[in-house]
Amino acid sequence: MYRDSVYDEILQKVNEEVTQYERKLEIDPTDAATAYRLSLIYKDGLGVTKDYEKAYQLVLQSYDTDQNPLAANVLGTMYYNGMYVEKNQEQGLQLMQYAHQQGNIAATFNIGIHLLVNADSDTAQEAQGLEMVRTAAEKGNHFAQFAYGGFYDDGRMGQDYTIAFEWYQRAADSGSSGAAANLGFMYRNGVIEVDDADDKALEYFRRSAYMHNAHGMYNLGSMYDNGISVEENQAVAFYWFTKAASKGSANATYALYRYYSEGIYTDYDPELAMEVLEQAAASGVTAAQRDLGNILSDEDSEYLDYEKAAYWFEQAAEEDDLISINNLGWMYENGFGVEQDYATALNYFYKAAEAGYAVAQCNVGRYYIEQRGGMPKDIEHAKQWLQLSADQGYERAIQLLEELRDKPPSGDSGFWKKLFS
Repeated sequence: MYRDSVYDEILQKVNEEVTQYERKLEIDPTDAATAYRLSLIYKDGLGVTKDYEKAYQLVLQSYDTDQNPLAANVLGTMYYNGMYVEKNQEQGLQLMQYAHQQGNIAATFNIGIHLLVNADSDTAQEAQGLEMVRTAAEKGNHFAQFAYGGFYDDGRMGQDYTIAFEWYQRAADSGSSGAAANLGFMYRNGVIEVDDADDKALEYFRRSAYMHNAHGMYNLGSMYDNGISVEENQAVAFYWFTKAASKGSANATYALYRYYSEGIYTDYDPELAMEVLEQAAASGVTAAQRDLGNILSDEDSEYLDYEKAAYWFEQAAEEDDLISINNLGWMYENGFGVEQDYATALNYFYKAAEAGYAVAQCNVGRYYIEQRGGMPKDIEHAKQWLQLSADQGYERAIQLLEELRDKPPSGDSGFWKKLFS
């Protein structure tokens, strides 16, 4: 079984630190600094199983000992977000405000984010929030640097990928796993154009993965899965997909579906494949929703369930997945899991066809000929849609166009019935 020796060494080091910290606290329960460090490890799940109860008890122990502003900020975030304790934003803000007044830049950042999230149309509050985030970023807080880079990445500060990249770089160099992952995205997607972009992407995804970031783990797995800048290696890919899935990555969970369903590197396990596919679909992965719909609508599948299939196609269609939109048209045309309705079917076909999906274009052409969904019989329009589909190589459209050329419509309903049966 593949194991990543460097990653395992990091985990071993973290476990050794946890053991060391716990022993120190047994000797001196008033060691506020050690209690604080250990609380972070359990709160963030850094090399250990995430445990908010332990984190809360440890950070409370640290704060009660000397009102350390570091502990006050972490305790404040736990109250603010309801981590183990009952959610109490007012109490959380009071603790963070105290930490901010004591010069804790992490608290400055947290209050700035609070102001931004709750600014609504209050431009003064938004400006104050942005200033607090920027202040924390300039003072070296990597969470703030990551967030501030994100403001330029997503357009909140006016979209500027160059500035976003600079802040992500600073954040990654300060220890932000999220920023390292985003730098990998920027290199991989060509936002930053350099000759060795894939090599750079691999470097940052690996760095992010070693910092226990699920996005970094998943993307590192994808690089190995597709042989991008490294030799293709399904064993390594499976390792990182599994790690990422355990950290909550829905995309990694979906990636594991292919491994289990095809028996790639691991045992062929259709039941486990279906389980991870359902998990990924429920987590909002559009491709997983579509695949699940396909399985549930396959008449040869042991999981056949048209109503559930329609539900998952609808979920994927909301994300503009063209295959799912077309499939919904097929469901309505045949009354599979929904009430048969040609007009609704046509609406779905048209939506996917206008977006360029060849199968749907063929279906729209067919509806012009069959006069379904309230469409007039219009052979010229039918040919136009079929030609668009045929130009993309869709065989059914090519076949229908050939039939139209060889045997143009003459009012012989028997011919059309045979053609489209």
